[in-house]
Amino acid sequence: MENTDQTLCAIFRRSITLPLCVAVMLIAFVLPATVHAAGEQARFEQQLEDQFPGSYKLYSSLANDSKLKVYKTYAKTDEEAGIARFSTVIAKILDLAVAEDQDPRRKN
Repeated sequence: MENTDQTLCAIFRRSITLPLCVAVMLIAFVLPATVHAAGEQARFEQQLEDQFPGSYKLYSSLANDSKLKVYKTYAKTDEEAGIARFSTVIAKILDLAVAEDQDPRRKN
């Protein structure tokens, strides 16, 4: 990666400043990982919707930070568990939905 970093900076050295070069490198190396993670979460959401539509409906009503917590729970579970993998996910959805419902900041 170091050689790639040096090459990118050499390419941009004449036309942009060092901070901008660093920003370009960060985008080049961080963005693909972010896009991949978003794709994995989208795949999880599709599986949840297909297999557990009621739980998906509740999941959809959660705040974005809660959705991320649910996805992290899913990502930590054993992939070979199959559909049983969703038991902890559904429990997490229920816990977060109850917590959000009881949060006075979320009341209209």
